[in-house]
Amino acid sequence: MTLEIILIFSAALLSIGIFGLLTRKNIVITLMSLELIFNSVVLAAVGFTRYSIHEDFILQSLSSENIFNVLSGNILGLFIISVAAGETALALALVLALGKFKSTIELSDLSEMKN
Repeated sequence: MTLEIILIFSAALLSIGIFGLLTRKNIVITLMSLELIFNSVVLAAVGFTRYSIHEDFILQSLSSENIFNVLSGNILGLFIISVAAGETALALALVLALGKFKSTIELSDLSEMKN
């Protein structure tokens, strides 16, 4: 698997996520589209890290700086996934509260402000 294939797959995930975010009115589908966008960024970051570090450079000197350079994309991916999990948990709690009070989870029904 090459970097080009990984980036094409990441771009496909990003475009599907943006399409779902712009066209759907259901909050749950919107959250799933946001997760697709986050996962495409994680995939691109890990792919760039994997293919930008040369193996012979790593084997020559194993220091803490080189190990951090090797794992920087993976660390960024874990950070993005943890932030996305927190965002999703909070958004689903809001969806449950809105569904309880308004009995709908459509974005167009929630756009009007009332006293």
